[in-house]
Amino acid sequence: EIYQGLDHDLITQRWQAEAASVVAAVAGIDGIDGAPGYAGYSDKIPVADLVIEPRVLGRDAADLAAALAAGDPSIRVAQDQQSLTINPQFLQTGEMDAVIARLLELLTA
Repeated sequence: EIYQGLDHDLITQRWQAEAASVVAAVAGIDGIDGAPGYAGYSDKIPVADLVIEPRVLGRDAADLAAALAAGDPSIRVAQDQQSLTINPQFLQTGEMDAVIARLLELLTA
């Protein structure tokens, strides 16, 4: 009953806005290309896909994912050889700000 009572459109809009805020935050940083996308397990869950160019950025996706996970708080992201995926689905309202702040700290250090 709780799930059925949720405003799924409103939740999806919040996730879209949070994913877009990640993409906007990394815009203009050399070596990273952000774009909105969808979670690999669902075509309805918005995410931020970040393609990493290690030769330009000076670090690769695995390094960034490990640094995010090692921080406090620990931030877990999906990662493959060339990219990170940041998914707002499991975050509470406002927590994306901490994710963005830590990501920018790592990208501009």
